[in-house]
Amino acid sequence: MKKYILIFLLLHLVFGSFSWELSPAQNSIDEAILDLYNYKFDESLKHLEIANNIDKTHPLIPFLRTSALWLKVQSEYGFEESYEQIRKSFDESVPIYEGLIKENPENPEYYLYIGSLYGLIARIELVYGHWFKVLIPTMKGYKYISYAHELDKQLYDIYTPLGMSSYYTCMSEPFIKFCSHVMGIDMDCNLSIEYLELASDKSYYSWVEANNILAYIYIYIERDFEKALIKTDRLIQTFPEHPYYPFLKAEALLRLNLWEEYDLLRPKLMKLATNHSSEIVREECKHKLDYLDAYRMFYNIEQYEQTIIKTTNIIDYYSMEFDWLLGLCYFLRGQAYMEINEIEKAKDDFLEVSKMTFKFPEIEEAQTLLDSLNAHK
Repeated sequence: MKKYILIFLLLHLVFGSFSWELSPAQNSIDEAILDLYNYKFDESLKHLEIANNIDKTHPLIPFLRTSALWLKVQSEYGFEESYEQIRKSFDESVPIYEGLIKENPENPEYYLYIGSLYGLIARIELVYGHWFKVLIPTMKGYKYISYAHELDKQLYDIYTPLGMSSYYTCMSEPFIKFCSHVMGIDMDCNLSIEYLELASDKSYYSWVEANNILAYIYIYIERDFEKALIKTDRLIQTFPEHPYYPFLKAEALLRLNLWEEYDLLRPKLMKLATNHSSEIVREECKHKLDYLDAYRMFYNIEQYEQTIIKTTNIIDYYSMEFDWLLGLCYFLRGQAYMEINEIEKAKDDFLEVSKMTFKFPEIEEAQTLLDSLNAHK
């Protein structure tokens, strides 16, 4: 018996134990991922069908198909329709993973991706601001993902959802923190960033999402713009046709006052905002470009009236999935109103920012400015 155990361990060391090391369908999976993040959803789904015909046990297929269908429907029909698609794919995919887990209960990747499916359900509730409803699928998903972590801590793809869960809870309201603590979720923001960095450096699949999340954290919360540039450059180089990564880089450039580099990147941003095949994508790109231009008008060339026009246009026609950019527009417009001594309008905008649910530093800054303005009536 000891001889067979030793042989098994040697085979494990030589040939590996994860899907990308073992599956005969891995080339098709890699192509599906490349197409997915280049917003070629039909091609991605075709590669997934090929992969499924070769290896139905590959752990990523149901989750990746769910993601591809979700983004495809979102780009073609809109957000509400995409949530319906997530729920439909979730109902189809969970039994698949339950069957795979029953056949191979020691494979950590199956637990990781069924847990990640629950993360997509939580995301839907987050859009609607249903904080308690976010918590329920988050807890269910975390249970699976933490078990995958127990099975194999060398599966570095785990550290992206672990980092996301930890960061979400550490930035949440006290009630969410209490429930998360009861369920054993870490609530250390620094630890969550360490997890995401580990995934960014070492994971096979989830480094993309880890880099994307870290770029947002470094730009909008931590304000470490140099680190954000490193993350966005890698994403853009690997997935040059992704429509949103260039806007993250542009934001980091502006925050670093690299105006000329922004000007070099801007034609690409303009092309995405006017020529992308998806109307949904074009609208989001247009909002983001208008905000970036307004930011430059305010901080670089001090065109306060133009800043107000740009931000007002975004606020009046806002159509993005989450409200974080809306909050930034109110904040920037409020600053512009202050510069032209339209104090009451500035106060109205800072009040709007203070009521936002996103956790950017601008919320506290807006409240501070609002208190100061009210104190000097």
